[in-house]
Amino acid sequence: MVLCLVGCALLAVVWGMTFNMVRLEREGGYRAAASSAMELGDTYEAQVVRALREIDQSLRFIQHMHLHEGPRVDLADLKARGLLPPDLLFVVGVTDRAGIVLSSSRPSGFHDVTGEDFFRQQRGADTFFISRPRLGRDGEWKIDFSHRLSDARGGFDGVVFVTVAASYFVAGYEPSRLGAQGVLGLIGRDGIFRARRTGDAVMQGEKADYSTLLAMPADRLPAPVVNTWDHVRRYTVARELFEFPVAVVVGLSESEQMAEADERIAADLWRAGVASALLLALFAGLAALQWKLSHTRATADRALRTEVAIRRKAEAALNLRNRAVESSVNAVLISDLSRPGNPIEYVNPAFEKITGYSAGEVIGRDARFLFGGDTDQPAVLEIQKAIRERREARAVLRNYRKDGSPFWNEYSVAPVRDEDGNVTHFVEVMNDVTEAKTYEEQLAHQANFDGLTGLANRNLLQDRLQRAIATARRDGESLAVVFLDLDNFKNINDGLGHNVGDRLLKIIAARLQACVRENDTVSRHGGDEFVILLPEAAHSRSSQEAGLTVAVSKLLTHVSEPLALEGRQLRPTCSMGVSIFPHDGEDADTLLRNADAAMYRAKELGRNRMQFFTAEVHERIHQRMELESSLRLALEKQEFVLHYQPQVDLGHGGIVGIEALLRWRHPTRGLLYPGEFIAFAEETGLIVPIGEWVLNEACRQSVAWQRAGLPKVPVSVNMSALQCEQPDVVDMVRRALDASGLDANLLELEITESLSMANPGQSVPLMEALKSTGVMLAIDDFGTGFSNLSYLRRFPIDRLKIDLSFVRDIATDPGSLAISEAIISMSHNLKLQVVAEGVETEDQLALLDARQCDSIQGFYFSPPLASAPMAELLREGRRLAMPLGRRRQAARAVRM
Repeated sequence: MVLCLVGCALLAVVWGMTFNMVRLEREGGYRAAASSAMELGDTYEAQVVRALREIDQSLRFIQHMHLHEGPRVDLADLKARGLLPPDLLFVVGVTDRAGIVLSSSRPSGFHDVTGEDFFRQQRGADTFFISRPRLGRDGEWKIDFSHRLSDARGGFDGVVFVTVAASYFVAGYEPSRLGAQGVLGLIGRDGIFRARRTGDAVMQGEKADYSTLLAMPADRLPAPVVNTWDHVRRYTVARELFEFPVAVVVGLSESEQMAEADERIAADLWRAGVASALLLALFAGLAALQWKLSHTRATADRALRTEVAIRRKAEAALNLRNRAVESSVNAVLISDLSRPGNPIEYVNPAFEKITGYSAGEVIGRDARFLFGGDTDQPAVLEIQKAIRERREARAVLRNYRKDGSPFWNEYSVAPVRDEDGNVTHFVEVMNDVTEAKTYEEQLAHQANFDGLTGLANRNLLQDRLQRAIATARRDGESLAVVFLDLDNFKNINDGLGHNVGDRLLKIIAARLQACVRENDTVSRHGGDEFVILLPEAAHSRSSQEAGLTVAVSKLLTHVSEPLALEGRQLRPTCSMGVSIFPHDGEDADTLLRNADAAMYRAKELGRNRMQFFTAEVHERIHQRMELESSLRLALEKQEFVLHYQPQVDLGHGGIVGIEALLRWRHPTRGLLYPGEFIAFAEETGLIVPIGEWVLNEACRQSVAWQRAGLPKVPVSVNMSALQCEQPDVVDMVRRALDASGLDANLLELEITESLSMANPGQSVPLMEALKSTGVMLAIDDFGTGFSNLSYLRRFPIDRLKIDLSFVRDIATDPGSLAISEAIISMSHNLKLQVVAEGVETEDQLALLDARQCDSIQGFYFSPPLASAPMAELLREGRRLAMPLGRRRQAARAVRM
């Protein structure tokens, strides 16, 4: 009986241990698979973030170029200078405001993008927009990334986009790590996969529950769940990229990841079965001897069970930890603090792979040998301090491999304590981040150096020039800016080809670099233009010019030395212009502009020479006279024209006003907007006759529409500050009304907030005099000045116009929304109507309507139109299609 009980107990122990090992195997397999999924998620997240940042930086760079250098961004030039991402993978394109593709780094498959979601998105507001995948003409699925382009007034001026193959974002799928049923994907916040790969299959456009994917905390190991898109049970990790409106998804198939563990479990069960059979056979053979060995066997069995249980449990735990450390992709070291020098006791295989040192070469050595002689790194001092203080620490270090090559790693140390709490060892983990560091350095180099010549580019030149100016101003010194342009370079490019031209530019760059001092800067400004920055000691202007003449003559001589290219003997020459700080300018832009002007003067004088900057005032006067003459002739030649933009009532949706907007049909430059000439017209006083023409033409056109049977709609005209200062401004308004026959109540004069608030003592009598003619008055651009609200109630005005700078950001900026809401509420309390300018999106319209704004004006309803299209708009009785009528009419009736 005792032997039977012992046998049953042993079998119970064997199977209990077996089931415990099965449980540990399953838990270990789960943790290993979940940890691997987390690690793959981190890696994939970093890869996608780098790619999206590069795309975003390229878009913002072109956006910046467009804003500061004009609407025609030369993508070919940017591509040649290495400022665009590689066109093997990326296609960069620029459209105008109508959606027509103006240029692209290579054929994009687009000509008109008005039907694309990213174009519609960017019309509303600038954002880094990622489109849904679309099927390109080449049969490959594409993703478009875009930013809005704005003109100088902040209006919509087109879109810059980057097109990338959707498969690019899942190209890093490694079957060796992800298996045949893993998943690698990029999903938008709309729940649509931009790209998903499982095995060799790449899918796009699938729908998934975005909120469910992102529900699990990022710092918790994922549990296996069934993925809704293909019903495979996986360890799934989803990471939202907070900088971008997408998330990355990584998944490992549970069946694949647990296959090895299941094999070990089956082996454990088989061994347990064999052991059980052997035990049964053993106890059957010993049954006859039970009466002699019962007491001895019982004691031995109890000891054996205890020892086996403890040993197997310890071995299982140790094996699990060893497997985790041995399989880690990060280098792991264990240092002994109980011995002098804190020698290394253990390194894992990843350490050998990363550093090139074998375990035998490093065990017993202090880990500081990895720093080489580079021990002055602040991060090294931080790690050493943490070890002395027996605490955790993490830092990015530059270490050295066995072959002497440096590598960057994220180095972390953590103390190991004994039963008494004393630190006996340190575990040190090294995560190789060399690739990320190298990529950052490459981006920094590309941002500051010319890709062809290796010289400083415009960005670096601007930085150094501004620093040199600050130093010269502080020390009372001077500096010279030399603007150099190769003579007849276009002939070389066209005649011998761009390759020869590029080789010549490299040679010229090397010659220039060899002629200057170490603290001088030679930069390539673009094309065949170079800029040289020469800091100088403070001397008289004549001594400076004498010294610079010698230095620049040396440059001219070296540049013009003969050379042979493609079997042709060439003798390049150049023209140089020189400006000197502070005589010729006190800021970088002025010095560059003046040196450029001097260079062109050198070309006019025969090329292959230098010219100091002179007579800048004469040049500016000449330009001023030319523009003034053009403006005066514009009135005589009837080159001005008015466009009209309707104002729409939010109660009934009908047109309740029309604003007259000035345009100039320049004979050579085409249609010009006010921002390009109004400031100069005000400066020269020409705004007075121009403004009178606008007033008369707007009144005449309004009467012409009425005589054509169109509805009577008030017309609004802007009044400049200089017009309002004229003593006969009231008589001018009366003359315009009398000459046209327009009813005074159908004319509205818009006065800017800054003018009305600048001197209320003068503006109130002026507005009362204008009001006496019977016209309506409005305050334009309200909210942008520093209004004294106590005067606002004294102004005899009818309407306030909310400045478009607030309306543009009303849907994205709580501050703009709050200001707009306050203006509307204040206006209604003062019994004033409110017009919101620049309404372009439905979101802006909805927010303004919810806050009881009276009327709106902007591209959402109509852009400014010529007189004929405006007449057609009035004739068809077009209304704003929004269900606002009865609610808004009721609210308006209450206010009245």
